[in-house]
Amino acid sequence: MILEIELNGARQVRKNSKDAILIFIEPPSWQELETRLINRGTESKQSTQARLDRAKEELSAASEFDHIVINHQVEESVAELVSLALA
Repeated sequence: MILEIELNGARQVRKNSKDAILIFIEPPSWQELETRLINRGTESKQSTQARLDRAKEELSAASEFDHIVINHQVEESVAELVSLALA
């Protein structure tokens, strides 16, 4: 089973299922994350800032995960995720 969850959910999964494999998807850089969020143009400035604030917390917790996938290109990231899921 594959789930996409946020940090608190991942911590709950880790606590309740020692066999779970947690994968953190990280942006290539902070600047790239900001650029991607702003260029989408789907959120208000306030909402974008809230997402960036949450991202700081999430990035600082990356070491809690079993694997880190850096999302340079969607196709590459998907291939890496599939590879991890099949391993």
